[in-house]
Amino acid sequence: MSADQPPPDEVETIGFHSGELGLHGRLRYQANDAPTVVLLCGLGFHTFEYEPLAIELALRGLNSLSFDFRGHGRSSGPRGRWTLDELAADTTAAIDFLRQRHRGPIGLFGNSLGAMIAILAGARDERVIGVAAANTPARATEWALSTPHRRALFALLQLIAPVAPIRISVNPFLKYERLIDDPAWLSVIRRDPLITDARRLSAPTLRALLQTWDGTEATRVLHKPLLVIQGRNDHLQPPRQSELVYDAANEPKQYKLVDTGHLPHLEAPTVLAEILSAWLFDISR
Repeated sequence: MSADQPPPDEVETIGFHSGELGLHGRLRYQANDAPTVVLLCGLGFHTFEYEPLAIELALRGLNSLSFDFRGHGRSSGPRGRWTLDELAADTTAAIDFLRQRHRGPIGLFGNSLGAMIAILAGARDERVIGVAAANTPARATEWALSTPHRRALFALLQLIAPVAPIRISVNPFLKYERLIDDPAWLSVIRRDPLITDARRLSAPTLRALLQTWDGTEATRVLHKPLLVIQGRNDHLQPPRQSELVYDAANEPKQYKLVDTGHLPHLEAPTVLAEILSAWLFDISR
């Protein structure tokens, strides 16, 4: 262990830059040459969501880095006004930081929005050896804009945006109650002011998420191992969304169905860590 490395099993609060923005993260260190999983947060969420999973990954000998995207959590950047490409650039900056600290292989894991960014960043960065994507939307417009009320609200926001650059909560489209059944976690999520603020999006950002994103097209340009994970009891998006992403993917690829809802890393971190560690050690050989 080098002098600037924390002792194994220690959690280090870290910071790094993505362009001019400062990003906040948490690094859990096991060994310099161990595989590292970069954990990419979901919409509005921040590093808290990956603490249970990071602990389980550490027990299996993996380093992990979770960080807050720009405009999220404790990172800088305007709230609710970002692009998918900018979040992918944040991920590249996280990998740059890791390469200064560790020499082991790097894999990406993301859930929901984090899965979208994992696919984008993984396709663009040759240092990433594989991507694990959980509950990945193929085309969010097929389910997030599935009711007349939602479509009308979305259309109204697009009309207003050019003259009044407001932000709107995504809750009418992506309800808290559909994220997780556990009332304790649901209470934590509801009461977190950082989440509330980060889930208020500008019209262009909301449009990128709900209308522009095409997960099948993004996956077709990913030419490295892909692990697709889907919660069997996901109340937010239909499991068919992940199936479409898997069908579009290049080999080698795997598909895992787990007995959770939309947030497997909070509902079943031990199960998820077993799946991720086995997969990452396998592709690291």
